[in-house]
Amino acid sequence: MISICRSFAALALLARLAAASCECGYSVNSTGAPEHVVFTEILETNFLVLPKMSETVDWAVAKYRKGPDPSRDATGRVAEARNVIPNPVKDDKDYSSDGKNGGEPGLQLICRGGDPKDGVVPVGEIKTRRNDMLYGSFRASMAVSAVNGTAGAFFFYHNDTQIIDMEFLSKQLSEADDKQPVNLVLHSAASKAPGSDASHTPSYKLHPLPFAPSKGFHEYRFDWTPGRVSFFADGAWLADITQNVPEHPGSLLFAHWGNGPPGWTAGPPDEDATLTVAYAKAYFNSSSDANAEYKKRCENADAETAVCKIPEVKGAPDGNGKKRAGYFFTDQKDMVHEPKVTVKAEAAQSTGTAEEKKSAAGAGRQVGGAAVVAALAAWVLC
Repeated sequence: MISICRSFAALALLARLAAASCECGYSVNSTGAPEHVVFTEILETNFLVLPKMSETVDWAVAKYRKGPDPSRDATGRVAEARNVIPNPVKDDKDYSSDGKNGGEPGLQLICRGGDPKDGVVPVGEIKTRRNDMLYGSFRASMAVSAVNGTAGAFFFYHNDTQIIDMEFLSKQLSEADDKQPVNLVLHSAASKAPGSDASHTPSYKLHPLPFAPSKGFHEYRFDWTPGRVSFFADGAWLADITQNVPEHPGSLLFAHWGNGPPGWTAGPPDEDATLTVAYAKAYFNSSSDANAEYKKRCENADAETAVCKIPEVKGAPDGNGKKRAGYFFTDQKDMVHEPKVTVKAEAAQSTGTAEEKKSAAGAGRQVGGAAVVAALAAWVLC
């Protein structure tokens, strides 16, 4: 027990002091407490400057067809590449510029409107090629649609009963209201039962936001640790959910659809609707052989630069200049040590290889008196 406590104390000190090369991971700080959570892997994507999806090795465009489920859905959906549209800034040195296609820049996920052909709604969806994410801090800047009849989501997925979801239902987003809600959900077997949906389960919260998510970009975040998921918006803590917490690895997704139980999406929409993603940032542990790579690179956990603090977000990442994208470790020199790991995904194989970059000064909320270290999530508690 003494050695475990010493390990925890050393890790907490590391996270407080570290500022540079990040070979031992990335830390989420707690406010008013010495505990930190440290994650070993990183995935960051700036969709504001991505010209086409073929230029990212981290994400795959979903392509599938799912017919209606008579027990739940009036319509099905078809995920198509034409509904995933990069709209980078006109000048990649000026993030305040409009997108090259006009309007807000970023990756556009389209849910098509009108009467669904052959009973399926055309939708947009992307998924990380890595499916080995096991615990982590996941963040995204999004502007969601207020066109009635869609659901827009940023979520972790293992299977249909192991999902962490931040979901926006456009039927709840009135253009006349400056305060609108987000649906915080940990899906379970109960949420998939015939005639049910997530809102009838104990691991669901409809949480009001102090802003309108349909009126600009905001950062949404969830920190997933054993037994707990903590949700945030623009750096402010919203809620914790401790029931039905996933325990298996999976992928990170963005999706925008208009099918499903009529009481949930109220879709399909009458017209095309757009959800725009400005960036995605994930700091996580791996369930794969990435752990061997991590052990090799993290040779001195006592080094001052071994752990980098994830920067604090305060307020909406909206407006002019670099604030739209915030801080990226991958924009800095020697701040990313991504392992050469091939991870099998459902629709593709992914090889994560790079030698990227970045640093910061962190913050967050206490996510429990614990630290996640090295392989799989080795928790040390005092």
